[in-house]
Amino acid sequence: MKTNQQDLENLQFVRETMERSSTVTSVSGFGVMGMGVIALIGAYLAPLQTREEAWVYTWLAVATFGCVTGFASTWHHSKSQGPVTRLSALRRFGLALAPPIIAACVLTDTFLRAGEFKLMPGTWMLLYGAGVVTAGAFSIGLIPVMGLVFMLLGTIGLYFADVWNVPVWQHLAPMDFYLGAVFGGIHLCFGAIIAVKCNS
Repeated sequence: MKTNQQDLENLQFVRETMERSSTVTSVSGFGVMGMGVIALIGAYLAPLQTREEAWVYTWLAVATFGCVTGFASTWHHSKSQGPVTRLSALRRFGLALAPPIIAACVLTDTFLRAGEFKLMPGTWMLLYGAGVVTAGAFSIGLIPVMGLVFMLLGTIGLYFADVWNVPVWQHLAPMDFYLGAVFGGIHLCFGAIIAVKCNS
């Protein structure tokens, strides 16, 4: 009886150790590129909106769909890992990514009610990048680097926000070009690198 109890404790210890050390090593480069394509579609659809709220919701839908695509493609690509290890790694990645994303949602609502649309693009990219950096600690080395690039361009977007300091429906192109180029372009570039280096 004692031996069985010790075996169970050892098994539990091994399982917890695996979960703590698990990382998202099987990132799909094509999945990351898919996120970039979704962003480019958003850059086309957002300017078609005639209300500020619809513009914001369009980009939020693009971001949500892009993140779901990224997680789904990575989950599928990492099927060679054990189910416990794979689930634990993605859970850790998601939990690390969540706080900056929640902060971005809160600030988006604040900016929306205050009519500060010019601050949204840079804030979105800065906080998304921060989330990618922290979550990248549980992934391959290229992911934190990608997050740093997002943070850099997000900071630039905030400091030069006055470039699009006009009503959204009259001068939408700069915002959408920035978001499409940053969110779309970075994912496409890094996704291609990951696909080539990691053969994924």
